[in-house]
Amino acid sequence: MAVGDVYQVIDVQSLLGQTVLNIYFYEQRDIIVPLMGDKIAEVLAWEFNDQKVPFLVPVQSDQLTHVEIRALNLYDPEDFGIVPSDEPGTGTGVSVMSTFNTLSTKFTSNSRAIKSGGKRIAGVTEAMAEDGVISEEGTITAIGELDAELLEPINGGLIIEDPIWYPVLIKRLPVEEGGKIVGYRLPTTPEETTKTDIVNVLTSLLVSTMNTRKIGAGA
Repeated sequence: MAVGDVYQVIDVQSLLGQTVLNIYFYEQRDIIVPLMGDKIAEVLAWEFNDQKVPFLVPVQSDQLTHVEIRALNLYDPEDFGIVPSDEPGTGTGVSVMSTFNTLSTKFTSNSRAIKSGGKRIAGVTEAMAEDGVISEEGTITAIGELDAELLEPINGGLIIEDPIWYPVLIKRLPVEEGGKIVGYRLPTTPEETTKTDIVNVLTSLLVSTMNTRKIGAGA
């Protein structure tokens, strides 16, 4: 709960009966004093819902709903928050594509030590695209506005809002068993954290496919 702490933010969504998750990371770079009883992570979750979700819903079908926002301090498991969102998409078109048909957003790393990251944004409608390419003018404009917003910090404060949490990329750490890497985990202390700023956010106009969101895919 201090400057330098890194938070994981999970945007939980629902589309066609399937849960869709988008995960972000933010570093706290200024002091914020939450209201009595509130945790910093809870404040962050509310602010993400108020500041970022409004830029997501214009590129998503009204058949998709942002269900809740979860925030967790990677260094302090007691500093967490889960807040309701209940924000539906407002994108054009009646017919929504499957959950695995998505917009692909790239987060460009500012460090050679960390690969660039990305998000797959679900809720694309048939009206937004033609031959697999986003062509609807309003959607193209909304995508540009979303990219710009995702690059910005999240503000906080009771009277005058200041930038508090900045978007970052985090390097996951290998989990070894018997001398073999069996998975990866998030850091739990500042000392083992490798992070970097995001220098650019860019969403492709090509509709992509995320195989892990296909029913029956994965473990």
